[in-house]
Amino acid sequence: MALVRNLRAQAVETLVKKYRTIPQLLGKIEEVVAGTNSGRCPTMASYYVHWEAAIFNALNHMVVKAMEQLVAMIQQPSSKDTDGARPKVPLFKVHFSLSNPEVFVMPSIQVRICVLSQR
Repeated sequence: MALVRNLRAQAVETLVKKYRTIPQLLGKIEEVVAGTNSGRCPTMASYYVHWEAAIFNALNHMVVKAMEQLVAMIQQPSSKDTDGARPKVPLFKVHFSLSNPEVFVMPSIQVRICVLSQR
């Protein structure tokens, strides 16, 4: 579980560093093209909109792909083949219990992460 957290933290740190350089890069482009470095140049407005949309779409795509992979991992087919159909068997069951105002979940998040990281 610690390995998964460390890998995730490293990946996020790398992506955040790259993300934070974007305004500087766009500022340099604006400086060359328009002679200003304000980040608000009307001439560059459509260019900024383009890159904002491209970054949003890339982040959205990554989240959707990660969710699809999680669903695929959770719904892996069983090893038993019955009549040519391969039924989906969950990796584990999750039980929820509501005891106002608390919600109890079994197995714990740590156990679920451990099971998923072994896949």
